[in-house]
Amino acid sequence: MTDKLGPTGTFPSGKLTRHDEGALNFAIGEQGESVVLKFGEPVAWMGMTPEQAVGLAELLIKKARVVARRQGKPLTVRL
Repeated sequence: MTDKLGPTGTFPSGKLTRHDEGALNFAIGEQGESVVLKFGEPVAWMGMTPEQAVGLAELLIKKARVVARRQGKPLTVRL
């Protein structure tokens, strides 16, 4: 990811609530035996469209498979 982590200062879908702080760049990776999400700053909550939620789930599953494969463990995904 080449973008800086943390808030972007933009509101691409408008404000979800009056406390919405805008879009957030974050990274998903793996470190040792864990799948890691890096936000660049403390994050209280995230909102996203259904399509974005599915995309996040797909990325998390991909990283989980990498970590599980490295550990020699089977990974089952139930939807």
